[in-house]
Formats: sequence, structure tokens, C-alpha cells
Amino acid sequence: MVSQLNWWDDKNKALELAVSLRGNAQSVLSDLSHEQRRNYHDLVTALASRFEPDNQSELYRLEMKHRQRKRGESLNELAQEVKRLTNKAYPAAPVGVREQLARDCFLDALNDPEMEWAVHQGKPKSMDDAAHLALEFESFRSGRKVTLGVRPHTIRMQDTEPGGTSFDTNSGPRVGEASEVGKLLKDISGRLNALEKTGARASSQQSNYQIDNNTRRLAHQRKGKCHYCRQEGHWKNECPLRNKKGASSVSRNGLNSHRGSNTADSTSYHCQGNVN
Repeated sequence: MVSQLNWWDDKNKALELAVSLRGNAQSVLSDLSHEQRRNYHDLVTALASRFEPDNQSELYRLEMKHRQRKRGESLNELAQEVKRLTNKAYPAAPVGVREQLARDCFLDALNDPEMEWAVHQGKPKSMDDAAHLALEFESFRSGRKVTLGVRPHTIRMQDTEPGGTSFDTNSGPRVGEASEVGKLLKDISGRLNALEKTGARASSQQSNYQIDNNTRRLAHQRKGKCHYCRQEGHWKNECPLRNKKGASSVSRNGLNSHRGSNTADSTSYHCQGNVN
């Protein structure tokens, strides 16, 4: 825009670009000839080959995949960084596609399940919509925590030291707390279901055991065992041996009674004869 406002040609644009370079970008000039330094297209090509090689897009995509909200980083800063990474990772993609990719990357980078769910429920269509919903949710949650006198919700924001060490913002509840609680509840539910199944199996086994005992008892009752002769197949009152002995005893008792009667009659007869 400045070049158009000042009506610069390619030579003037090359000179302005060359004098504005700093740091590593300025070292690119040492690799160019005098003519190339004054050629705007050659200078842009040299800078692009140094800082944006062909495989750089893949690196930006990898960075998008692992991007997390850093310590002290605001939502607006996170949104701007995600936009930059998306444009670098997919430079040839249509604007609408880049907006959707940036929106999804922003949601993953929040590293806050509650906020992510709230933004998802709002059905944002663009990166800016997602950032706006996230800001509203963060403001609402912070205000509600302060009103209730509860410490504001803490999230796990990732920060990386030069040595590559990551650490949490604070020692409060971690970002995975909600998911850990969900896993714990799921585990408890699974254990309860297992206990219920075990109890059902034990009850079924007990019922089968009782049925078997009843069946054996009924079979034993049907079959019977005589306590007199110790033989199976009948009871004591049906025992043929006992009944046989009983009949013999009755016969002997009858015979003895008959003999006693005859003796008494004979004695009486003799007594009467003597009297006469």
C-alpha cells in the first residue's frame, strides 16, 4: 500500500525492502549480487527461499496440531497466533477452508474441556466467532466464581522453557480434571455393573443349588430308606421283614393264649371232680 501511495516502481520497492531488513533477514543480502539487491522479485524470492522453504508448510501444520494455550496468553493472542499458523500452513487453501481449520485449531488449543464445549455449542462459523464465544464464556465463569466466593477455574496452560521443559500455570485442578472425573465415574459404573452381574450369578448358583438339594431330597423321599432293615425302596411301616416278624409274634401270642385257656379249663374240671 505504501508503494502504491508513493508510486514506487520495482527498483524503489527493492531498495526500500533492502534497507528495512534486520537480523537474519539482512544476512540474505550478502548472498545476492549488486543487481539482485536492486531487483524486487529476486529479493523477494531469496527471502522466501530462506524463511519459507517448500517444506515449511508441513512444519506449520505440525505446530498447529500441537499448539496449546501458553501461560499468561490471552484468548485474543491465541486467536491471532492460530490465524498466522493457519495462513502459513495452508497458503493455497481458500479463505473459507482456512477459517474452518483455524476454528478447529483454536478449539483444540484452548485445552479447557468446559470452554471448548461451550464454544462448540455456540456453533461458530469462523475463527472470530469462536474467539468471541470463548471470551464470553471466560468472562461469565470468572464473574460467577468471584460472586460465589470460589477461586476462579484454573486451566492448564502450556509454557516451554528454552530447554524444552513444559510446566503448568499453577498447581490447581488440571485441564484433564473433567475428563478424569468422567473416567472415574465410568469406572465406578463398570464396577457396579460387574458386581451386579456377579451377584446375579451367585444368586442363580444358589438357586440352582437349592433346586438340586430339593430334587435330591424329593428323590430320596420317593425312594425311601427303611430304618428297620436299612434297605432302600420302602419305609419302616412298609418293611416286609418287620411285618413278617410282627405276624409271627402275633401267632405265637395267640397260641399261648389258647394253651392257657385250655389249661385253665382242665384245672377247673379237676377241681370240680374233687369237690364232688
